[in-house]
Amino acid sequence: MTDDIAAGADEQPGDPGPWPYGGPPPPVPAAGAGRSRRRLVALAVAGLLVLGSVGYVLWPGGSGRSANGNAAAHATAAAQALSVLPAVQLSMVYDPGQDGTLTQADLTVTAAGQATGTLHEPDAGSSDLAWNAGQLYLKGDAAFWGTQSPLYDFDVSASGHWVAPQKRDGYYLLDNFAVDVGTLTPASLGSLVKQVTSDPTAVRGDAGSFGGRPATSYTAGDWTVLVASTAPYTVLGIGGTPHDSGPVRSAAWTAPVHSTKVVDAGFRSSVLPTDDPGTGDPAGPPSLFFVPAPACPAEAAAVPPAVAGASSTAVPSGTAGSSDPTGTGTAQGAAFSATQTSGTDCSTPSCPMTFEVTNTGDQPADATLYVSAPGFPETPFPLGTIAPGDSRQASASRPNQAPPGQTVSVTVSTWVYSSALYGQDPAVPQRLRARNLNPDDQAEVSSVATPLRAAAVNLLDQMTQNTPASNTEANTAALKALDSANTRGLLPLLSTITSSGRLQNPDDLRTIIPKAIAPTDVREMEQVAHLLQTDPTAKVWYDGPYIVDGTRYQADYIYTGTENGQPVKRAVQIKTLTSYKNLGTNVRKGANQLNGKAGGPNGDDTLAEKAPPGFERVLQLYLEPSFGYLAMSNQADLENWIQSRAFRQSRQNLCDPGGGGLLVDRLVIINGTGLHTWTDLGKLGIHC
Repeated sequence: MTDDIAAGADEQPGDPGPWPYGGPPPPVPAAGAGRSRRRLVALAVAGLLVLGSVGYVLWPGGSGRSANGNAAAHATAAAQALSVLPAVQLSMVYDPGQDGTLTQADLTVTAAGQATGTLHEPDAGSSDLAWNAGQLYLKGDAAFWGTQSPLYDFDVSASGHWVAPQKRDGYYLLDNFAVDVGTLTPASLGSLVKQVTSDPTAVRGDAGSFGGRPATSYTAGDWTVLVASTAPYTVLGIGGTPHDSGPVRSAAWTAPVHSTKVVDAGFRSSVLPTDDPGTGDPAGPPSLFFVPAPACPAEAAAVPPAVAGASSTAVPSGTAGSSDPTGTGTAQGAAFSATQTSGTDCSTPSCPMTFEVTNTGDQPADATLYVSAPGFPETPFPLGTIAPGDSRQASASRPNQAPPGQTVSVTVSTWVYSSALYGQDPAVPQRLRARNLNPDDQAEVSSVATPLRAAAVNLLDQMTQNTPASNTEANTAALKALDSANTRGLLPLLSTITSSGRLQNPDDLRTIIPKAIAPTDVREMEQVAHLLQTDPTAKVWYDGPYIVDGTRYQADYIYTGTENGQPVKRAVQIKTLTSYKNLGTNVRKGANQLNGKAGGPNGDDTLAEKAPPGFERVLQLYLEPSFGYLAMSNQADLENWIQSRAFRQSRQNLCDPGGGGLLVDRLVIINGTGLHTWTDLGKLGIHC
């Protein structure tokens, strides 16, 4: 038996059916509603969206509590209260539905459709945002731009500058946040709430507690609305899928008349992706969930001047921070050329050499010239910071290699090191050059925007430094992995991982990165990056072998570190849950993997995953957006769920059927309210 809600698992005769909460009953149709039931589309990202109590005392309308009342009238009152606000604050999470990357947004939107706010990517960058008259303006850091699709690679150099993403016929203004912010006005949201709650086919249900208040859910079409069940009747949350029509729309732009003035994009389109049968994780359509609250007068008044400032200084994408007025992105950051200016003939015992190094880029940066020749070992010549267009000279002498009366040819080699291009350690590019992976000659490196070039070079070095220089297959695989990371916006996350210097199996990234396609793979990478960022003592084995006395152990990640001043040793299996139907299966599989009971690939049990002896076994469940209300529940609600009959089979799956006791030592659930941990599983009703 599994917790397959779609199949009616755990249902009893006369029972209304499974419900994810321990106490509240299942939804009941509103008047005239059909029998269909759709789950709330709610987005979850660990530690980003804090679903605290909405400040409903600021909402217009009545006060007090009402034990009874007309639900339709309450919903209408909530919609009206929202629609008349002069401005609204929105805490939002957006899922593009393509690669598992979630974006958090905190916005203030006025009744006139202007907006300001911030966007955040998980552990990887942020951007200021402004919106006016259908145009998006962004001022992001390099990490933020690095997580976007290749369409925006040339904007990586725009850190600290306002950019106006170009409108491309049939494409989103920004893949990772494809929302028409101008349709998030109070009036538009009020219209959406009224549309959903008054739909004759809407399904009304008891949503338990949300933001500290009893809530009623209304679901119709692709939208779910949460309304306070007690006065004052306010809108607590809205989730769904933006469309090209409707009160809340996507930011895909279509030219009124297609012309040559419209810039055609070359990468992702706004066409919804299809499920990937190879990963088992559906890509799904774009979706969002947000919590509305009244904006205070000062916040509302600050929006118009902030928007005016952004629009007056923004430049088209591809030109910010660049001396390239065409927008082709040919100049971004520092770049250097080195020329030998001394003569080539030498008849003296010591041959003088002079060189000139020029910054051919558009940003100042430090430069060190490295020179080597026969009889002259590689020597650095620090040149300081060189401004764009400026040059610096260096001089040296090498011994004449020609025997008396003879003439020989010698090769003088030069290259320029800059921390802006290669990071703080010149040994990194030196190692790569020694294995014929000169970064300057690799298209996979040169295609990375300059602000992320050092991260790319370090990643390439980490993936190869433990293999012999003669291993050309490792070189090829590393370049392929680097290209995949850059194309899919994973470089900022991987930079956090590799720059720590505490990843114990960096060679395995050559195979991990190209296979990190499904949302669950991205979650693993996010968790490893977060751990290395927050625990400076952590050492991590990421999806690779951990060897003890010649015996191989493995998990999604294994680590040693410190927590609350105490040393910890843990093996973690992560399971991404997209629906109830895969709950029991994933819990059972994760628990079995931690104990070597799941078998190995292709029937090879010697490669089976298993926690090392003496390590705490951790099962981490990540509630994805499509999972339902629990994707935004607090710890108390989650505990009720774990103890309910909806989780009964999963509780059993955490026990060894052979009587060996618990299969896990720590249960972790990550959802929109953060990370929730339990070590005393008996209190959750898990008894083996």
